[in-house]
Amino acid sequence: MVGQLPPVYQDFKIDPSQYLDLGAVLKYLENASSDLNLSKRIPVLIHKWIGLFDWNAKVQIVQNIVQITQSLQNHVVRYECCMCLKAILKNEQGMGLDFAGLGEQILPIVIDLLGRFRNPQAVWGLLELLRALFAGAQYSTQNDNVIAQLQSQNILALTKSDDLFLIQALVDMLKTVIASFPFGTVLTSLFMICIEFIDYHLKMNRFKTTLDSLWLFLVREYSEVQNVGDALQALFSRYSGLFLNMSDLEELGKFINIIEEYILAGFITPDNYGDIIKIMEEKYALTMEDDDIDESEYNLKSAILSLMSTLILIILNQGSVENLKICNNMYKYLLNELLKNTYDLEFKSFKAVKVSMLTLLNRLIISDLNAFLGLLNGE
Repeated sequence: MVGQLPPVYQDFKIDPSQYLDLGAVLKYLENASSDLNLSKRIPVLIHKWIGLFDWNAKVQIVQNIVQITQSLQNHVVRYECCMCLKAILKNEQGMGLDFAGLGEQILPIVIDLLGRFRNPQAVWGLLELLRALFAGAQYSTQNDNVIAQLQSQNILALTKSDDLFLIQALVDMLKTVIASFPFGTVLTSLFMICIEFIDYHLKMNRFKTTLDSLWLFLVREYSEVQNVGDALQALFSRYSGLFLNMSDLEELGKFINIIEEYILAGFITPDNYGDIIKIMEEKYALTMEDDDIDESEYNLKSAILSLMSTLILIILNQGSVENLKICNNMYKYLLNELLKNTYDLEFKSFKAVKVSMLTLLNRLIISDLNAFLGLLNGE
């Protein structure tokens, strides 16, 4: 009967002050937790009532769910309670909850449950709950307890899963965890879990995944305090040849974005710029074979031009106009793209790149007008 009340309240527009006290009902069921049939009704009732909760009620019901989940022993009921929590938190990042404190209470339970379910859909739900918790947590300092729990065997086992659905969920969760700490927080162990996660699946030739987004994210979040520079460089050395020889333009474009981040992070030094430029010129030729190009070719072209723009800026900032000679072909490519009317330069992949191209050409004009005029004359 209690489960049938929400639609009645909504149909008859009953004032919320007249609602049944669901918290009291849940407390009764929690106290009767020795009766499994009664315990099972807790998540069912919460799911049915979620749509009626206002902000204050949601805050209170979250506290009730945490207490109930901690007191129950049945894993299935605990899982369903966690899914209730996920449903409430999913779109409520601004509800004023102490997400960090909530996470410390729920994290041990979720990690325990990750080892008790094998169904990918069930595991995905738990990973999504963790992602929601960490998205709201935004720690101000390092939290060794949380970091240690995330190194549990249940998490490490998931990094070896061959289910693409779970790989995606784990990538999203790990990115959110790292982003929840201030940049420069020592998260060496989490970085290594991510690097080993990427390495394991690339060894298995699982290239068509979102692991490239995690790799890109790690390089962007890298700082020397993480002490994983050697591991990131080894990962690049191990797989760069495979990616650069791919015929899949979409994957190639993603890897070129990773190369650019390695340059910005200082892993690729000026001594290697010449080799990088030569490779980019070869790959750029793939995007010039015809005027009717698809989105993957646009994205590849965008990635190449972004990388070339980064290299040109670095060379210009070195203050040596002489060094611009190795960029002559790159400048010609930039001019080619700006002067060519065939391509839709307002295409989403090109909006930011077009601005970069104009900025770089302006810098060339300022630093060496004769070189720019030479480019226009085809020299």
